[in-house]
Amino acid sequence: MKENWCPGKGEVDKPDPECCELVKQAFEMRAAGLSYGAITRELQKLGLKSAIKGKPIPKSQVEHFLQNSFYVGLMVREGKEYQHKYEPLIEPWLWRKVQEIDARRSKIRTKLVGKEYLYKDMMRCATCGYTVSTDGPKNGGNYYLKCTEYKGKHGAKWVNEKVINAQVVSILEAISIPKKMLPKLVGDIQQEFDKEQDYYKRQVTTLQREYDRLDEEIKDMFRDRSKFKIRPELFEELISEKTALQADILEQIKDHSQGNERFVVSASKILEVASRASEMFLDEKVPVSTKRRLIQFVLSNTRLEGTKLLFELKTPFDTIAWASANDSWGE
Repeated sequence: MKENWCPGKGEVDKPDPECCELVKQAFEMRAAGLSYGAITRELQKLGLKSAIKGKPIPKSQVEHFLQNSFYVGLMVREGKEYQHKYEPLIEPWLWRKVQEIDARRSKIRTKLVGKEYLYKDMMRCATCGYTVSTDGPKNGGNYYLKCTEYKGKHGAKWVNEKVINAQVVSILEAISIPKKMLPKLVGDIQQEFDKEQDYYKRQVTTLQREYDRLDEEIKDMFRDRSKFKIRPELFEELISEKTALQADILEQIKDHSQGNERFVVSASKILEVASRASEMFLDEKVPVSTKRRLIQFVLSNTRLEGTKLLFELKTPFDTIAWASANDSWGE
């Protein structure tokens, strides 16, 4: 099967120069932050036609070719990428920039759809480290968990979710707190919680400001690209450098944001939640989303080893569990 250089006309062995130039412009417009709708309207004005019946190119086709790695020199066959023998139409830095913008916008507009599994993307296999997936309901409404075994088969078995739920309930019961201890513990946690939140917010704000500054510089360079006619390689080098810096900033923001992903309740409620966590988890009226946040609030590094749930208690719940087990609350 032949790949098209141009989404409207011309096959790979007969690339259409005019069409190729429009495709390049489309990638540049997307890299500059234009929406798919705006890019489509501009391409229609410039006369780019659809491969189907020669009609003005639709937005769906624009989205498709801007996500097609063929233009950067890669062919996809049976889920794997291969370098093809033809000259790439766009530079790697431009391809990365477009995909980065797509990923950011998709994250903003995408909402969780479909079935909401209790342990979705929350647990890994203790044997191979790959994700534990959930399937169901089946067999009378039961849900089952099992390692995806992407790294290779190792004898993973389906585990009834109820087996895991029972272990979670035991963990949550272990962090029960005497009501008379709540005021002091709430005060201590409130102080640490506030400090941590302030730190994360300051870091993310600073990083986002730097990212936006680089984004404006990139847009200005695209607008003034004619200044680089004599040295186009300098333009590509500078854009590549700034894009790499942005990628690094996004990783830092991600790290800080993950540290800031807490169960969103006021500190005065944190230990109250801990005191009735098992009750909330067992309550059928409590939404799955709330139970998920409760688990993530209390546990970290959750793994499945056969039918056994391995985990680490987050601070301060590790201390609470120890105090509860030893009946030692520092009185």
